[in-house]
Amino acid sequence: MSLVGGSLGGGMFYGVGVLQGKNFHINKDSGNMLYLTREGKAEDMINTIEQMRKKGQFGSTTISATNSTTDSAGEPVNITVDGDLSVNDYIAKRLINQIRSYQTIMDDNNLNKSDE
Repeated sequence: MSLVGGSLGGGMFYGVGVLQGKNFHINKDSGNMLYLTREGKAEDMINTIEQMRKKGQFGSTTISATNSTTDSAGEPVNITVDGDLSVNDYIAKRLINQIRSYQTIMDDNNLNKSDE
């Protein structure tokens, strides 16, 4: 379980950093997600992501992840959620989509073989 938490935590903080406009770098933690998916732990990861999402652990639950504007000085202004995805929900959705993509690729190419 700690491996699942570590893998998700790394992805979570990376996603929050990118959304906040900090430096973008290549995410090497996706290898952990790929490994866990191959080992049949995809549903465990998704369940953990959903639990974390419900607790608001991925970011703001009141700021929109997909909608923003600028003020008169040209500074970005975050808009509150109004039918849009919150930052929290957006990050959770992206993580789950990544895991589902890994599952699809492995299923389509018969790669669901454990390292053991």
